[in-house]
Amino acid sequence: MNPADAVNGHHAAYRDLVESSSDGILILDAEGVVRYANGAAGVFLGRAGSELLGRPPGIHFAAGRSEDLRVMRPGGEPGYAEIRVTEAQWGEQPARVVTLHDITERRRAEERVGYLARLFEENPNPALRVSPGGAVLCANPAGETLLAAWGTQVGGRLPEEVRRAIGESAAGKTGRLVDVEAGGRAYSFVVTPRPAGGDINLYGQDMTERRRLEEQLRQAHKLDAIGRLAGGMAHDFNNILTVIGGYADLLLHAMSPDDSGRPHVEQIRKAAARGGALTRQLLAFGRRQDLQPRAIRIGRVVADLAPMLRRLIGEDVELVVAAAPETGPVVADPGQIRQVLLNLAANARDAMPRGGRLVIETADAVLDAAYARGHADVKPGPHVRLAVSDTGCGMGQETLARLFVPFFTTKQPGQGTGLGLSIVYGIVRQSGGHIAVYSEPGQGTTFKIYLPRTARPVEESAVLPAVEPRRGSESIMLVEDEKEIRDLLVRTLEEHGYRVVAHPDGMDALARVEAEGLRADLLITDVVLPRMGGRELAGRLTRAHPALKVLFMSGYTDTALAQHGILEENAPLLMKPFALDDMLQKVRCVLDTNGS
Repeated sequence: MNPADAVNGHHAAYRDLVESSSDGILILDAEGVVRYANGAAGVFLGRAGSELLGRPPGIHFAAGRSEDLRVMRPGGEPGYAEIRVTEAQWGEQPARVVTLHDITERRRAEERVGYLARLFEENPNPALRVSPGGAVLCANPAGETLLAAWGTQVGGRLPEEVRRAIGESAAGKTGRLVDVEAGGRAYSFVVTPRPAGGDINLYGQDMTERRRLEEQLRQAHKLDAIGRLAGGMAHDFNNILTVIGGYADLLLHAMSPDDSGRPHVEQIRKAAARGGALTRQLLAFGRRQDLQPRAIRIGRVVADLAPMLRRLIGEDVELVVAAAPETGPVVADPGQIRQVLLNLAANARDAMPRGGRLVIETADAVLDAAYARGHADVKPGPHVRLAVSDTGCGMGQETLARLFVPFFTTKQPGQGTGLGLSIVYGIVRQSGGHIAVYSEPGQGTTFKIYLPRTARPVEESAVLPAVEPRRGSESIMLVEDEKEIRDLLVRTLEEHGYRVVAHPDGMDALARVEAEGLRADLLITDVVLPRMGGRELAGRLTRAHPALKVLFMSGYTDTALAQHGILEENAPLLMKPFALDDMLQKVRCVLDTNGS
């Protein structure tokens, strides 16, 4: 019997319904051969219905099967169809009726719901839904952890202060809850808009690390501002100390060795030298001191300094040095690294008045991107770690927060300047490094200093022979706005054979040259001057007189001046305060150098 005739033998309305159905319908005989296929079935299976007749469909449709099948939709778009297989009769023979129902949109909706559910469940940040009264209706795992820290759970109520904050924020339909704490961590929640009287969705973010970074940046900015202030103070002090030390030198040169007043003048000179050391410490904190960096191995610096450290800390403190001598090289000033070690050792000694143990370690280390994200001043990569640990009294959070601030000290008046750790901070930061401190009251303290490793070969230091100052006969133009320094230098230079014309500022010096012509072999000028700076003055004079030599003076270092565009890098510079013999040597060196 022809299948088409059999179908036609049934009701015409039923045939039209089957043919126009959006569901695919197949009739398979006992051998699995297609005996009937409507148009939708052909679309789903990617073939015309006539092509399906008389052959297997290429898919095994078992009786009772009910599952989803990937199919083609009208227009060639891939989709899904739900398969249902039922037993039937095809004439006198058993058959199966296969129905293919398009469920593509349903599957997509389910996938979206599943995706959102996974986002909800796997989100590391807490997500909550609460009732208007503050009862917790549901929470993701991170939210459940947060609830546990608050002492509640799903089905319980939020703490009163959290409910109050939610109510204030939700009243405006949207808002942000800040400073919501749980388990020692800080969270920020966004409250989604809601219908009046409806449930509230809360999406939180753990802000602890971000706020810690913000606090690091605030602290760094504060220390940088203090550093700039310290650098400016040091510049002014250096001018004063130059005068004090210079006139003390003149008095000492004029006195006989057995002069009764000589010890008093020597004390003045020593006090000026101590003042100069203090200004260098201020410049160190402000990262404005002059460094002489080279490739060194930190372990060797530690080993060489160990005998001095043992004398510094005393017999009641055990010194343990675990410094690997062959750690990777770093670029640093070895003298400044020694200063760091001495300051940390002295600080540790004071923290162990009844004795204890001081451990100094060096090792290669790698700071990864995760660590860098948590520390604003760190660049990831290979470093060398210098760790200094003591078993002393330790420090609390309040002290740690102010640890590197200049002049902050927990010692009694007269027992310390409060500059030791601020100097350590300045040296480490100027060397491109990072410093971390770990301490708790009664548990000792560990300072960890990380300096970037370098591929440069290790450099050995060179010892330069001392040069005695020589007399001269050249003409010198001196420009210095501080009268005391100006008078001191004029007197000293003239006593050593030079002819000197002095001016209080650049405009005065330039006017003299324009009126009388240049009669100087060397220009000695302060960098920072009223009306016209030393760099501009030197530029104008050397353009017109290329043979003129120039020597700058400043209380700032050449590095700091070059970084701020005030002075060209490597320009001859005499840093205040200076000894008169050092000044005379520098003058002679510049005059004897070929070229300007």
